[in-house]
Amino acid sequence: MSRALGKSSLVLLLAVPMVCCGKSQSGATSWEASKSQAAILQAFRERASPRDLREFDRLCALGDPVSQTRATEMVLFKLRRDELAKIGVTQVIQDTRVDWAIAWCCYSTETRTAILQAFKRHRVEAFASCGLNRAGWYVAREEFFRAQAILLDSNVEALGVEIVKPAFRLP
Repeated sequence: MSRALGKSSLVLLLAVPMVCCGKSQSGATSWEASKSQAAILQAFRERASPRDLREFDRLCALGDPVSQTRATEMVLFKLRRDELAKIGVTQVIQDTRVDWAIAWCCYSTETRTAILQAFKRHRVEAFASCGLNRAGWYVAREEFFRAQAILLDSNVEALGVEIVKPAFRLP
């Protein structure tokens, strides 16, 4: 796959579950999702260093949006690819970088231009993997939540762009 901004290549797109309105696309209930969230936090606590655990607890205690986002990143960054997929995050490894899908859409000049312009204004590097008239847009995982906010603010959802929203929230 090409990593250059705006370049695309053919890939097989994967369907991933997301929780919405009590049921995920895979049929999981909200209770199953909350059970999954407990398992995710348990996995994080088992894999994190004592220093990471202290930092996580500190960030959670602060409660501001930036700290909450950073704490969520700490949890999600410890998950394996299969665990991420269960909460709606598609991960690919590019060269030396780990990328996460940030959006899915029908590929068109209009959606391509809107997404690229939104990211360009904020200097976020992204790429699209396209096939069968569908596109998956990817960013470095460290840029995921910033890219998500950028796309939400840019109103690309009005063009049919599905912005990835992980089915995980801190308690």
